[in-house]
Amino acid sequence: MSRLDLVVAGRRVLVDGAIREAEVGIADGRIVAVEPLGDGLDGRDLLVLGSDEVLLPGLIGLSLPSPAQDAAAALPALAAAAASGGVTTLLEASSAASGDQLMQDRLAADRAALVDVAFIASVDLRTPASLESLHGAGVHGFLVALGMVGDEDATRTGLREVAEVLGRLDATLTLLLRDPDAVRLVREALPEPSAALHVLDLTGRALPLAAPWAPAASVTTGVPVDRLSGTDGRDTDGLWTALLQGGIDLLLPVSDPAGDGPAALQVTLPLIWTEARRRDVPLVRLLSWLIDGPAHWAGLPAKGRIAPGCDADLVVFAPEEVAADGPGTGLSGRVRQTYLGGRLIDTEAPAGRLLRAR
Repeated sequence: MSRLDLVVAGRRVLVDGAIREAEVGIADGRIVAVEPLGDGLDGRDLLVLGSDEVLLPGLIGLSLPSPAQDAAAALPALAAAAASGGVTTLLEASSAASGDQLMQDRLAADRAALVDVAFIASVDLRTPASLESLHGAGVHGFLVALGMVGDEDATRTGLREVAEVLGRLDATLTLLLRDPDAVRLVREALPEPSAALHVLDLTGRALPLAAPWAPAASVTTGVPVDRLSGTDGRDTDGLWTALLQGGIDLLLPVSDPAGDGPAALQVTLPLIWTEARRRDVPLVRLLSWLIDGPAHWAGLPAKGRIAPGCDADLVVFAPEEVAADGPGTGLSGRVRQTYLGGRLIDTEAPAGRLLRAR
């Protein structure tokens, strides 16, 4: 093996769902080797983890659009918040109605991407977009937001039509629930959806009360990370029960203009880890929801794992450190370093890529 660009060595590295001693070899932005600690991988640069540090794959987050702000203008601050919180890939919700419009969004994002950026198409059921054109342009799935529904019959019909088209395209559909009752409407419209379906409960109240979908249905469920935090006095017992019993499949960092916006990405790991520790949930189990689940949801097989062939997006996390100041003050855990493609993220030199679904 030729000399590597970087070797990361430590006693706590997340590999294959377990924390173990390992050396990680990186070349050309990818992980090319994961070997036992002491194997002696040779790299031009060497990073040795401290005894209190854990090496994790970079997180995947979702950015929802703000009607009051241009998405391209907001991206630099959003990406900076994401990187400081260990989020190395952002799925940006785009309201582009065609592949040509999506290309304009791509060009704007390409100018200031501190992290990798992919697009997910936000579809308005009242004005259906060109789903085929957007799919051909390489979006990483489609998204429909459901709030308080006026015309339920029209919404059911719209959901069925969108799901039918996406099923033919072998594309995924993510439904954002902004009203707890929306889960009832979804189940009525799509009891056995033809498209792979992801349900993201932004309220934190719908999924714990929902019965499972049919066993044959390809449905995964998730909640934003901040919905499981009890720091604001919110009762989260029902959500944690659903999570631990398998009723929720993934936890997703979400920048939502209706909530804390980019700040939610900045404190993702400390926020959820603080609550998990209080409930005696091991770090490894938490990470399976926070890393494995979102990578599957986003259709990004090269993300979310420390394994040969995967992107070298890495986070150095200190789970025992308690922040004394700044974002996350008083929370357990701190992101000390974030690497994208094997390089420490530098706010002065954006190196993120625009990802296109194959």
